[in-house]
Amino acid sequence: MKFIVVSFLLSAAVAMADPSDYVNFVRQIQEDSGVAHDVGVDPIGSMLSAEGVGPGGSEFELWSIHTESSNEYLLDTKYVSSFAPDSAIQIITGDPYRFHARTRADQPFTVIINVSGLVTIPATNTPPGDPAIPNSARQVMLEHEVYNYPGDQHSLSGITNPAGTRTSGMYGNNELPLQLNFAATNLSGPDLTKVKGEEIWTVHSTDEWTREGRKKGGFRLKFSGEGILASKKLQVWPVADATISGIDSSVRYSEVPNVTVDLNDLYPSSSTQVRIFLGSPGMANPDYIKIRDGFVPINDSIPQNRTLFLNNINDYFTEEGAYTMEVIHTTPFGTELLTHLYPIKVDRTVEFRGGLYTVE
Repeated sequence: MKFIVVSFLLSAAVAMADPSDYVNFVRQIQEDSGVAHDVGVDPIGSMLSAEGVGPGGSEFELWSIHTESSNEYLLDTKYVSSFAPDSAIQIITGDPYRFHARTRADQPFTVIINVSGLVTIPATNTPPGDPAIPNSARQVMLEHEVYNYPGDQHSLSGITNPAGTRTSGMYGNNELPLQLNFAATNLSGPDLTKVKGEEIWTVHSTDEWTREGRKKGGFRLKFSGEGILASKKLQVWPVADATISGIDSSVRYSEVPNVTVDLNDLYPSSSTQVRIFLGSPGMANPDYIKIRDGFVPINDSIPQNRTLFLNNINDYFTEEGAYTMEVIHTTPFGTELLTHLYPIKVDRTVEFRGGLYTVE
């Protein structure tokens, strides 16, 4: 048996009356034996249950009786099961963001489901005279919801009945703890690198009962739906991309023109750098030159877009030759090349126009 702490607040109509006109008590009814225990209480407070909660659970009733009229008021009821599993959900991603789990659409992640307090004895094996072990004591339901954020939205806030998919399954001690490994997000879309949304895992108890009313010979319990034991959300953001414009790779430049770099869906925790080097893409150990105005730090809760205008960059190209310009994006998942431009042809030949004379 387990003892519980019962909290209570009398209804407004009774609580606003003179407290001295009422006698208040909590009645605990054992479902397996029908034995009732009454404990007097104040209008507001908490108490330790009179008896432990038995195998069949206990019904708690909050009563108030008017001393002069003897009118009885049943203010509230609550059924408490002796089988109360606990659950915890852990979502592991490559992003250590502390407020909630988040990741990128192309990244792997792991979901670990732990449930304690379940029993493995089948209901048919319970001792004679004992109530059958309810489903809620033997198994839980795991639900997985997947929602794409519509349009420019970055959450489901304010969206009524969002479109999504739901899957669920029943799990007992034999299947738990459960580790789910995903190679990438379960969101859907025409370009899976650009999807954004959230995935939610919820562990439900399979039974939750409330008192419906009295009937001859006892009480009747009514199923009121699954209770939530644990729930965790994973937010999923798209993969960043970049474009470089302003350079014609077929032209040799004596003066390198201004460049525009468009950055889309920069990860909420990231830094982006534009850099150049003399040589072709993929060459070993190039001498990188970072463009001063080409650095973008992001520390936010949602992805960001930026446009960089790189003006007066000719002085970065100190030698003649074919250069490569790169856009590098660093996130909790590593450092990646978003895009590059090659060749940027630079001509540093000094050209003389006119005649050449000698003096004797």
